[in-house]
Amino acid sequence: MRFIFGVFRGRTGRRGYVTYNVLLSCALFVVYRVRDALAAGGQRPSEHAIALTGASLLYLLIALLLLTLNVRRLRDIGSPLWCVSLALIPFLNIYLLILLTFKKGGASSVDPVPDQDDASEMSERIR
Repeated sequence: MRFIFGVFRGRTGRRGYVTYNVLLSCALFVVYRVRDALAAGGQRPSEHAIALTGASLLYLLIALLLLTLNVRRLRDIGSPLWCVSLALIPFLNIYLLILLTFKKGGASSVDPVPDQDDASEMSERIR
């Protein structure tokens, strides 16, 4: 199972999607709880601002990684990439999560992965 974080190209299968989605969601939850704890803490204002900024940047990074994961999974099931915007709409985001988790993927017309023979033919044409 090969997955590169932060890359929008390629596809991700069901097992990889579920694995990385759970890991990133847990990380997002931990960062969210740490950020809340820092917000409620009685630190000096400068330390408080730095800690909140760092936690917020980490939160955004994890959200971006989840976005790339969803885009790659949408490619795998052959759905249009605009469907990723469904994650922002209440109740439709649950539908999207169920769809991305359980729909069987495979060959896609959106971003086909070349076979080994196709790749060797293309390299021969280039030479």
